[in-house]
Amino acid sequence: MTKIEYNIVKIFSSCKTYLSIAEDPSVKKNYSDSCKSIIKTKLNLSDNYTDVCAVIKGYLTYFSINPAGYNNNVYCGYLNYWLNERLRKLNEYAGDATTFYTTFSNNDNDFSTKLNMCQGKIFHLDVSEFNNTDVLYKIYEAFREFKSKVRNTQNHNDSCKYAKECSRLYKSIINQCVPDKSNSLCDELNIIRNEFYTGEWLIGKNICMEADPLLSPEEIHKKQLEHSIQRTSGGEESSFLTPTISFSMIIFGIVSVLIILFKKKMKKLNLYDEYTSKLIEHNREPSDVNFKNVPNQISYHPI
Repeated sequence: MTKIEYNIVKIFSSCKTYLSIAEDPSVKKNYSDSCKSIIKTKLNLSDNYTDVCAVIKGYLTYFSINPAGYNNNVYCGYLNYWLNERLRKLNEYAGDATTFYTTFSNNDNDFSTKLNMCQGKIFHLDVSEFNNTDVLYKIYEAFREFKSKVRNTQNHNDSCKYAKECSRLYKSIINQCVPDKSNSLCDELNIIRNEFYTGEWLIGKNICMEADPLLSPEEIHKKQLEHSIQRTSGGEESSFLTPTISFSMIIFGIVSVLIILFKKKMKKLNLYDEYTSKLIEHNREPSDVNFKNVPNQISYHPI
């Protein structure tokens, strides 16, 4: 499996200049006919892919004549990134960059020498590899624009939007290096961060208050731990309060029920007392009768 080299991404912008020349219609027409034959017969694809083939040929023709001081790792690396991007955008080809490049390379005898310059260096980038390369490339592009604008007093304010873009892109992938990872991607992000601050690009007179700081993986990890502790503490407090509140509500409910029962009991007692009082009053009435007026019905028989 071919391993991607992130440390060459910073040079991609120079290679882009030469690829832009190869994209010019006047250059592409030199290779369109030979590409069309291969694209149609061997890959059964549309004319959009004929353009891709023609650009690759024009690009490699330039570097075969004048490498411009770059080794093939660099200009082939950029071509690989560009081809993976183009195939993703066109989205008609079921194969990948490896198959695409190898197919028309093996079927173009007239151009095989130049195509072989990048043989083995053109390969499929999976989603993670492509996204990382794409973000790194865009960080360097935004950083380059930032430095260009910030040096020009007339465009100084415009520079801030590029600083913010650098920060946004950096934050989008730096978590891959947390808490601590040593690989080509993390090394490159560390270089970018150091260049920002050791070069004083975002401090002093060049400061952009709207741009978030580029935190190191260690700083991010520390913040994550602090947040985790706070969240855990909050959770424990919440879980403690919940049963306390529930228990209080239960006690309140029991007391309320007891009060209601007590009131009912008291009400019954009051009715009973009232009834008893009336009964007593009723029973006391005979004591007021005049017994003198009652005939003596008792018979007396002498012994």
